[in-house]
Amino acid sequence: MEILVRIAATGAVMLLVLMPVFFVREFVTYLPQLHFLDLWSVAGNPLSQSPRYGIVLLVLNSALLASGAVVVALPLGLGTALYITEIAPQRMGRAFWVLIKGMAAIPPVIIGFLGYAIVITEQSTRGASGPALVMLASLLLGLMIYPNIVCFLVDALRRIPTSFKASSYALGASRWQTIAHTIYPAAQPGIAAAGLFGFGRALGDTVIVLMLAQGIFGTRLPRAWPLLTMPIMIATSATSAALGEGYYYGLYFAGLLLVVISYSLSYFGRRLVRTQRGELE
Repeated sequence: MEILVRIAATGAVMLLVLMPVFFVREFVTYLPQLHFLDLWSVAGNPLSQSPRYGIVLLVLNSALLASGAVVVALPLGLGTALYITEIAPQRMGRAFWVLIKGMAAIPPVIIGFLGYAIVITEQSTRGASGPALVMLASLLLGLMIYPNIVCFLVDALRRIPTSFKASSYALGASRWQTIAHTIYPAAQPGIAAAGLFGFGRALGDTVIVLMLAQGIFGTRLPRAWPLLTMPIMIATSATSAALGEGYYYGLYFAGLLLVVISYSLSYFGRRLVRTQRGELE
């Protein structure tokens, strides 16, 4: 069994290493034909008949939706985690904990279908503005990452030694003063790490944003410019990009950029978790 686990772990690490290597190899093949001005053009539209990659536009849209999801989910997740660990009675906290874990098991396609059902029943959304689309997509993405953020924050709060709270109560602080001045400062690295992990999770989502865009615009995805993200470009253009064309290798560049961003967020999130453990120890 130990040998099998070691083989599985080695295979997983090799896959994680080979994936960015494969993206780099395919992108380097295209470097002699690459026009960086077109690649980084904000006005580019990768789904038009004469595609310009518009990586800046894709990155900005992806970051905007992911940031909106974190703004929605992180405060709610922090409040829920504090309620479970510090405020709720033990039985009530356990019930909420089981409920949150059940929510974390909901597939993203279910949330995407919920958004699709909402927009197709409201005919007025077909003329929705850009800010309205961003808000709706951010709410759905926030709903997707909310259970994961709660689970992460509950673990971070439970790592805080009980001696911290005992010392605060011994000095005469109330429960809310202890939460505000003792628990929250000690958990700040974990809260920041939860935000980074949630951002990375929302950044790479495809199905929710794609179903929302199709529910509003049908197959006319170029009109859904606020929902045109890096994962959406890759998902909608992979089958139409011909092998050897510049557009084909441009998709690899978008994938490579997405992998680098995801790995960077994961790295800094792990550093924040280690920082919290070091401060508390």
